[in-house]
Amino acid sequence: MNEINASLPTPESLDRAILALSDGLTGGLHVAQTAPRDEVHARVGEAVAAAVADSVSHINPPPGAIVLETPIRRGDQVISSLTLRKPDAGTLRGIKLADLLQMDVGALTLLLPRISTPTLTTADAAKLDPVDLVSIATEVGNFFLPKAQRESLSA
Repeated sequence: MNEINASLPTPESLDRAILALSDGLTGGLHVAQTAPRDEVHARVGEAVAAAVADSVSHINPPPGAIVLETPIRRGDQVISSLTLRKPDAGTLRGIKLADLLQMDVGALTLLLPRISTPTLTTADAAKLDPVDLVSIATEVGNFFLPKAQRESLSA
């Protein structure tokens, strides 16, 4: 883990890169003539910060995310973690609850595009590694437990 952290840029180096990038990008652009320099730097800084956050999301996944053992490739995008939201009755329409509780692959691949962030397609769900599918199915099953049981499991 230290090797990964050592290769990440520091906030100061990112600030320097943002300033250099925004100066270079806005040198001949109309936006540089109409917008204050600080505003241009802020816009470029936001874009760079979003790109950096997206590129390191696999290193520091959000709390509650399921880290995939085998990331999903979708073109140039690599999905290495998923966050699932608790489905409501409308989201579960057309899916048998018993099938979800039995970890039925068909039911899970139907549900995942409805509750996953980033949104998985049915084709993405069908390509999941079995280990990842079981992790996801376990999380989905936990959605159906009463609060007291969930708390006793996490204790």
